Amino acid sequence: MSTEGSNPPTIVGGCDFPLWAGVPDGWLRRQGRTRVLVIDDQLTKRQDLFDVASERAPMSPAEHRLNDWMNLEITFLRPPSDYRYEMGSLPTGTFDVSWFDAAIEEALQDTRPIAAVLLDLLFGDESRIEAASGPRFLARLRERLPDVPVLILSNVEETHEVRGIVKEGGRGSGGDASFQDYLPKRVESGLGLMDRLAEKLIAWGHISDPSLCAFSQAMRRLACQMRRVVLGDERIGYQTPGAGSFPKPVVLMGEFGSGKNYIASSLQAMSQRRAAPFNLVNFSGHDAEDFTSTLFGTTEFTGAGQWYDVRPEDGALLAVRAPVATRRAPPGGFYLAKLGVLHLTDIAGQTPGPDCQPLQGTLLIDEIGTAPKMMQTRLLGVFNEGRFTPHLGNVAIPTQRAIDVWFLVTLSPEGRDRMREDLGQRLAQGHRLDIPSLHQREEDVVALALQVLEAGPTDEPQRFFTREGLGELMGFARHAQVRELKGVVQKLAEVTANPPYSGAELKKAASWARLQDTPSAPLGPVDAMAPGGGAKGESSPPASSDALSVLAGWCEARRVDFPAGVRDKSRLRGEGVTVVGGAAAAILSYLELCAIITADSNGYSSTRTWNFFAGDHRKCPAARTRIAHLFMIDDETSLAALRRSEVLLWLARDLAPRRIEVRGLLDRLSRDRDQQSPRSLSRNVGSGLGRDSGE
Repeated sequence: MSTEGSNPPTIVGGCDFPLWAGVPDGWLRRQGRTRVLVIDDQLTKRQDLFDVASERAPMSPAEHRLNDWMNLEITFLRPPSDYRYEMGSLPTGTFDVSWFDAAIEEALQDTRPIAAVLLDLLFGDESRIEAASGPRFLARLRERLPDVPVLILSNVEETHEVRGIVKEGGRGSGGDASFQDYLPKRVESGLGLMDRLAEKLIAWGHISDPSLCAFSQAMRRLACQMRRVVLGDERIGYQTPGAGSFPKPVVLMGEFGSGKNYIASSLQAMSQRRAAPFNLVNFSGHDAEDFTSTLFGTTEFTGAGQWYDVRPEDGALLAVRAPVATRRAPPGGFYLAKLGVLHLTDIAGQTPGPDCQPLQGTLLIDEIGTAPKMMQTRLLGVFNEGRFTPHLGNVAIPTQRAIDVWFLVTLSPEGRDRMREDLGQRLAQGHRLDIPSLHQREEDVVALALQVLEAGPTDEPQRFFTREGLGELMGFARHAQVRELKGVVQKLAEVTANPPYSGAELKKAASWARLQDTPSAPLGPVDAMAPGGGAKGESSPPASSDALSVLAGWCEARRVDFPAGVRDKSRLRGEGVTVVGGAAAAILSYLELCAIITADSNGYSSTRTWNFFAGDHRKCPAARTRIAHLFMIDDETSLAALRRSEVLLWLARDLAPRRIEVRGLLDRLSRDRDQQSPRSLSRNVGSGLGRDSGE
C-alpha cells in the first residue's frame, strides 16, 4: 500500500535497504507481511502511538512509511479487562502474569510472524525498576518467542544498572530476560520516536525481504544479521605492526547449492561499498599455480602481451605499455604481465594514473576450503599482513600501506574440515552467516520459483502452477537446495509450453535437469533415493541415509541390477556409514563417472562398474587413475582407502567439496553422449581433468 507522493527512505547509516519500497499490493506483500507487537500500559491502541483520531481512521504518514518500506503493521497487546487510563494519570489494571500469558496467547492466534516486540518496563503505578513487571514479562516472553527480537520501549532512563537488571531477569525472578536494544520513548533532541523506531527495526527486526525471498523465520533472521553486519562496518587489525586494519571478513556457511554466492552479492549491494568493484574467484578447475596468477597477478616475462607499470608504494597502476625487450622498470617500480583479481579489487581496477586512490572493493572467495594448502597459506598471509606477492615475483605490494578489501568467503561444512586451522581461526575473527538449507525455508519455496519465472509482485502462484504442481514443487523442495530448485524451474519454463504447470510436468523437468534417463527416476536427492522414497514427496526430509540405500536408489534410477556382491558386507566396508547433503550427492556423481569410464561398446556395463566401485581395480587401472586425478587425490591415505574398497568413507570425507566440478564434467559429457562412442567418452573424462590421464 502506498500514498501519493510518499517516498519511503532506504538509506540508513550509509547503507541501502530498499526492502519493500516500490512493491505494490498483491500476493508478494501478503506473503511477506510481518508485525511489531507493542506491550505497554500507556500504548494500547493506534491513536496512542500514531497521529490518528480513532482505530478506524486512515493511515497516518508514519504508518504509511512503515508499511511501504518495511511491509509491517503495529499491533498492540490487549490490556487487562479492568484497565483504565486517562491523560495526566497513571494507568490502572491487573497487570499480572495471568493477564500477560492470556494476552500473549491471544496475540499469537494471528499467524502473521512477529518481526519484533516493543516492551515497556513499568506497568501501572510501578516506579522502581527493581520491582518492575517488565523484566518478569520479558522472561515469560522469551519462553513463548525465544527468537523474536525485543526492544525495551520505556521512559525509564537507560543506565548500566537498568540494563543489568533487565538482562539478568530482575532480582530473583529467574529466567532469560535478555533484550536486543533500548528505545527511549522521549529524547531531548534528535529524531522522533517513529524515526528512531524505524532505525531500530532495520538493525534488529526480523523483517521479510523480497529480494532475498526471505519470508521464513530462518531467512528473516539471516536478513537481519546481514543488515547488522553492514551497519556495524567493523574492522580488525592486520597482525603486522603498523599495517592498519581491514573490514571484518564475512564467512558464509552453508551446504552446496544453498545460495551462498547470491547472499554474498546481496550483502555487498546493501553495504557502503556497493559502488566499489565486486569480484569473485573460485578454485574450480584451477591448480595452485593458475590460481596464484589469477588472484595475485604475474610479474613480467618474455612473450607477455602487455606490461602494467605499477607503483609499489601503494600498488597504483600508472600505465599500460607494450612489451619491449630492452625496457626495464623505472627505479623503485616494476612491471606486471598480468593484474590479479585482488589487485584490481583494491586499487588497480580503474583508469591508470598517478592519482589513483584505493577503491575499497569487495572480493568474494568461493569455497575457500577446496583451495590447495599452498594457496590457503598465501591467503593467510594476505589476511595477516595486508600485502600480496605476484606470481614469479619476490616483492610484496603495496609496500607502504595495506590493502583495503572486504573479503566475503563461502564455505561448506565439508570444506571447513579441509581448511587450515590457523586460516579458520583468522576468519573466525570476522562475522559468520549461516545460510539455511531449502528444507528450512518452506515459506520461501513458491516465491523462489516465481522469481525464476520472472513473475510480477502481484501475480498469484495459481497463474504458474496447478494445485498438483504446487504440491509437487513443495515436495521436491524438501529434498533439494536452492540452486537445484531454480535449475528445475528454469528447465520447466524451457520445456513446457505455457503455465500453469502440472505436477507431471514438474517431474519431467526435474528428471531432465538431473540427467536422469527416464522421467520415472526419483525426484528426491540422493539422500532420499532408497527404493520407494523421494518420488512422492514425503512430509518431511529424511535426516540421513545409509550408504547402501544411496546405491540402491542409483540402481533403481539407472534400471540396472543391484549386484549381489555389493550386498556382501565384506565387499563394501563403507556399508552403514551415514551420508548426508554433499557427501551423498558426491556418491551419485561418482557412480555416474564409474559408469561412463567403464562403458563398453554396448553402453553401460554394470558388472565392470560395480567391480570398479567395489574396489576390484585390477581390471580398471586406468579408470582408477582418472578418478584419482579428477578428485585431486594426492595423498597415500586416500589412495589406499580407494584400493581397500573403503570408497564410501572416502567419499563422505573428501569428495563432497568437489561435487560441483564433477557435476559440470558430467553435464559436458552427457551433452555429447549420443554423438560419441563410449570409448570416446571414456577418453574425454581424462581430457576434462585438465591433466594427464596416466595412459
